[in-house]
Amino acid sequence: MILPLNLYPGLLGDIVRALPWAAVVQVPADVYLGKQDVAQALGFQLLWAVALFALGALATRAARRKVVIQGG
Repeated sequence: MILPLNLYPGLLGDIVRALPWAAVVQVPADVYLGKQDVAQALGFQLLWAVALFALGALATRAARRKVVIQGG
């Protein structure tokens, strides 16, 4: 965490605070410092966890249809 996401200005700041690395780095720091509610932080992290899991499942399903493994 070289530069906290809260220091990004304007629209760029809004965008980076909505991306997944904010859920991994900035949100836990904000909870620890008392700047964000724990329930709201966990909801934001859960949202990104579900979204990334779903994208990974879709990518795995697409790869399984394309890949043919010899001998099985």
